[in-house]
Amino acid sequence: MSRIAKDAWVSALRRLEGCSDAEILWNEAAHRWEFRLRGADGVFRSQFWGWFSQRIDPTTGLHPFRELDDQAMEEALRNLERTYIANRFDGAGTTDKAVRRNIRFNTEHQRSFYRDAGTLFADMAADRGKRLRGALQVSVPAQIVSAAGAGSGDKRASSRMG
Repeated sequence: MSRIAKDAWVSALRRLEGCSDAEILWNEAAHRWEFRLRGADGVFRSQFWGWFSQRIDPTTGLHPFRELDDQAMEEALRNLERTYIANRFDGAGTTDKAVRRNIRFNTEHQRSFYRDAGTLFADMAADRGKRLRGALQVSVPAQIVSAAGAGSGDKRASSRMG
């Protein structure tokens, strides 16, 4: 098997958002395909290709070896877009999923707003209804003290709050 990445693979990788100078190399030391992508800080980061559904090898700390072919490359591109810096939606999945998620959030937010406003109006109407029917009003005596006159008794004012 050739250890040189196909031009089609490299161009497909570079079409991903933020990956215009990305590379696919065969890493002799790790014996794995290496995807080199530039991070937000401008430094290249590496992801090694392997069987991610299998357990990590305790000796190498890497997933088991997997050959890179056209089908595997398509899977790698989907994985990079979904989980790494190539994700132009920042974890949102597809545009369709992001739009639907925003619509659901906005719909629930609007329902919550109207539900809270309705509850407030119902409480105000019930309170007003009690007052109109002559319900007993209770006055609670209170003293209001200004901040300047907290220590002197001459600046105190009495008020009845109801």
